[in-house]
Amino acid sequence: MVAKNGIYALYNDTEYLCEFKNNGITLYSWDLNDLANGFVANGLYGCIKKISKSEIIKVYSYHTSASYNSIMCSIIGPSLITGKYFLETEDWISITSNASGNKILLDKVEKNGFKRGREIGHGMFTYVKYVSPGDPNLQIFEQRTEIDVNSL
Repeated sequence: MVAKNGIYALYNDTEYLCEFKNNGITLYSWDLNDLANGFVANGLYGCIKKISKSEIIKVYSYHTSASYNSIMCSIIGPSLITGKYFLETEDWISITSNASGNKILLDKVEKNGFKRGREIGHGMFTYVKYVSPGDPNLQIFEQRTEIDVNSL
């Protein structure tokens, strides 16, 4: 399962990450087989296709999150190279605070193999971890909301 976040358009029975600009839509695909469907190669984004709004069947907003041993995280992936998901804690954790709640959370993320990630500021960090899709401690939650195409 790909962790979807953002706006996706249903086009020719496939959902694509998309961007709306000037009444046009850019579809993004990482499936090179889409080159045979009118997509063109586009470096980091794999391949893209520009279409009109009238070609879209439905539009959805996705938000995907994860829990790893009850630690809530944002999730990206899986990576095309490693096949693993990238998890980042939703909570910011202080490395300087001795508050009991902070200490419990810091111990929990470290015990579960998370490493210090981005510094948010003032000694606050997120913690990150790569996990395999089949990891029994991983739960993925996907929320999909339909958006009225005409409102875009």
